Amino acid sequence: MVSETAVNEKQVADKQVADKQVADKQVADKHEVWTLAAIVLAAFVVRVLISVLADRVIKWDEPDYLRLGVNLLTRRGFTTSGYPELHYTPLFPILSAAVGLLIHNLEAGSEVVNIICGSLLLVPVYGIGRRIYGRRVTTVAICLLAVLPALTTSVQYWGTMSEPLYILLIYSGLFAVLRAAFDDSLACYAMAGGLFSLAYLTRPEGITYAAVMLVFIVVLKAIRRSLFVRHTLMGLLLFVGVFVLVTLPYMLYLHRHTGQWTVTGKLGVTYEIGAAVVDKDPAEYDRVTASLDSEGKEIIWFSQERFEVSLQDLILRDPAAFLQRIASNARTLKERFLRRTSFSTYLLIPVFLGLFGVAWDRERAIDEVFMTLCMAPVLSFLPFHIELRFFSPVFPALLLWTAHGLVWLGDWLATTLKNLLDKRADRWQRFALWTPSVLVVLYFLLMQPLAVRDGLEVTNFARRDVGLWMQENIPSDAIIMARDLSIAVYAERDWVPSPHAEYERYIGYARSHGAAYLVADEWELTVLRPQLGFLLNTGQPPDDLDLAYEYRDEKGLTVVYRIK
Repeated sequence: MVSETAVNEKQVADKQVADKQVADKQVADKHEVWTLAAIVLAAFVVRVLISVLADRVIKWDEPDYLRLGVNLLTRRGFTTSGYPELHYTPLFPILSAAVGLLIHNLEAGSEVVNIICGSLLLVPVYGIGRRIYGRRVTTVAICLLAVLPALTTSVQYWGTMSEPLYILLIYSGLFAVLRAAFDDSLACYAMAGGLFSLAYLTRPEGITYAAVMLVFIVVLKAIRRSLFVRHTLMGLLLFVGVFVLVTLPYMLYLHRHTGQWTVTGKLGVTYEIGAAVVDKDPAEYDRVTASLDSEGKEIIWFSQERFEVSLQDLILRDPAAFLQRIASNARTLKERFLRRTSFSTYLLIPVFLGLFGVAWDRERAIDEVFMTLCMAPVLSFLPFHIELRFFSPVFPALLLWTAHGLVWLGDWLATTLKNLLDKRADRWQRFALWTPSVLVVLYFLLMQPLAVRDGLEVTNFARRDVGLWMQENIPSDAIIMARDLSIAVYAERDWVPSPHAEYERYIGYARSHGAAYLVADEWELTVLRPQLGFLLNTGQPPDDLDLAYEYRDEKGLTVVYRIK
């Protein structure tokens, strides 16, 4: 018979073991938190250094975002040059302009949002990866993400700067979906709906993630026979309800100005733009967006006429062309995505090993379906046109697969060394475990200068230099007509978009919109609008123009005329 003393001793021993396990777990958890914090800090430092060392200019969509944010925050409405904005969503404009106004530097405002959001992205990605693949794989993944050229350097040259905020919100929403679907947390259902709504308010395509993940939860719960459980139905109602509640004001705004219930005002014109991009015809792109409407009062980009033909009508008009465009865009995507400064073709090897190196069970299959769905919504761009930035939300999920494969390779290498060298391999095993991962991190770091070079090749610094000259040399109330808004943003002046038109209608449009100066560059006047090429002859300008300034660099001549 066991004595009472022996029982007590066993209980004490069991308690000591349990206490030690709790203490060890607390130490491990604290170590994990500090490791994550250190890698996030490293990602922050990398982005700050790139921002300081790599020169750039605001261009393409970014100046629109900044001007929209400034106008909204200074009570001029969500407008660009007085036009209600129906293409771009408001969250990134508000954040970037708020920071820019606070530090008195709009260009730096975008960069601050980029640095902070790009660094914080590691946190939800770690949460997703930790749950699916474990600590070691996910640590490797966020190390890769911290230095991936596409999301550190290239993002600065994509011409929007909205991607870091957008991807942060997307992956935060995806992590909330994981918690909602597998932990049945009502708070996470609500968070998922809220985060996806904010993603939508950053970029319209964010709505596709909300739809895809809602279907994922419904199907998963149906498979597990818990779809019609009260708790699940309440969670789904919270998901949808929060999403609708947050996005409804913006959708009402779109309805008021378009006369339609729509998620964005740019689908039709974007589809037409896609044809020009696929055909590599920049002049057609300019004609589609900047031609005057039938009344000659506005360019198509700001005219109500752009809503007269729907996306559905454009597709049904020529279904064969629609399918051909998808096929062409798929080929273009492969060319642009599988590049050494974005995602090298060689990295498909660890991706394959990460996916198929170990046989799946039912839970692993569900996890991999979820990971696939994290990337699937970007395919919605295939009917339009291909820019690498459209597909940037793929990178974090793809790096989790990559990290899984690199860890598999590290384990294989360490085990092989042990088998070949026996006891002599002990000191090399830890080194071997991390070698594949370290090599890929070093590769990403070595690609940073090439990413800067690629970005500078498509950057026109004349827009910044001419804009800054105008800031110092033209009246503060002067309105600038230019094809590119960035000039007016640097000049801190109001802007009128220049139309794709013959000279008489071109100058008439400028006068009717109160423009005092017009700006055009050599590429615009020779490739996009050759009918205006005579404006490059600065020695003999038209009678109603005076040459105010000319700027020449390796990309050609930029002219500034004062309108008499």
